[in-house]
Amino acid sequence: MMTMPDTSSVKDTLAVPKPDRMARAAPKRLDFLQPRHVGQNLSWLVCLHFGLASWFFWAPDMLPVWIYLVASVVLSMIHQRELSEWVHEASHFNLTSDKKLNDWMSDLMLGVFLLTPIHSHRTGHNRHHAMSEFFVEDDPDTAEWGVKTKREFWLAIVSDVTGVTALRAFMKRRAESDHSRSVIPNKWQLPYFVISHILVVGLLWQVGRLDIYAIYYLTLLTTYPLLNRFRLYGQHFEFGKNEGDGRLANSNTSRCVDAGIIDRLFFNSRMMMYHDLHHRYPGVPYRGLIAMQKTAGDKNVLTKSRLEVIRGVYRSLA
Repeated sequence: MMTMPDTSSVKDTLAVPKPDRMARAAPKRLDFLQPRHVGQNLSWLVCLHFGLASWFFWAPDMLPVWIYLVASVVLSMIHQRELSEWVHEASHFNLTSDKKLNDWMSDLMLGVFLLTPIHSHRTGHNRHHAMSEFFVEDDPDTAEWGVKTKREFWLAIVSDVTGVTALRAFMKRRAESDHSRSVIPNKWQLPYFVISHILVVGLLWQVGRLDIYAIYYLTLLTTYPLLNRFRLYGQHFEFGKNEGDGRLANSNTSRCVDAGIIDRLFFNSRMMMYHDLHHRYPGVPYRGLIAMQKTAGDKNVLTKSRLEVIRGVYRSLA
């Protein structure tokens, strides 16, 4: 675990407090997990997988190689962002109304792609929700992403794009998986993941399309960690009252970043956008958070610019 910086010199300058934007009481979880919602959730996942598979098999015959490669990386990035958000929903039992079915579907339709068993993700994520401050050692979701100097910032980005961050996160999840509890038997996930990948690689080898596997997982290793870093900074960096007064370490901010269509495609869609509300009501499905969202003037609650957040992070570093 990295050591977080002493932020005592800036605590007095941080922007407080956050205005309450709740127009009504939080809706009940099952109000947004009716059969039609569950059907929409699972149908969307099927469409995501079918759409990406269709692209990979048909596009090479229709496009120049360089366009196919660039577009395949972009579509893989979007697909991985979508799956990570659905894993997040499933970690709160918000994929289906039945908790066992929720976890079965998560591992069958999501975890196998990201190599993330839902029970191990939930273990760390629940600890994240129990935290009052972020980018500290005890927070499993943000501790590894904290930086305290500009040099560490750039070294972290190099780690992201070279795959080191992803491999480190994978080993951490595997360790957590051995000690986590599950609502379904959890001994089958690793054999299922391994066998599934062996079968997929074998099939792709038979049809001469191993490039599909290489493109998807090189993207997962290199671009996903970088995008996830900037997503976490958007969600939990705390602005100060003055330029450069913000902080990562010991931040107590959770915010909504609504920065337009490109940001929604690559960083967070509406499933993860309303992060301030999500930390207040973690059991409410994303549709319920959308219904509760209101306009706010505090940029520690809502911002329209991810670049503003990234700039704030960088200027706050030593």
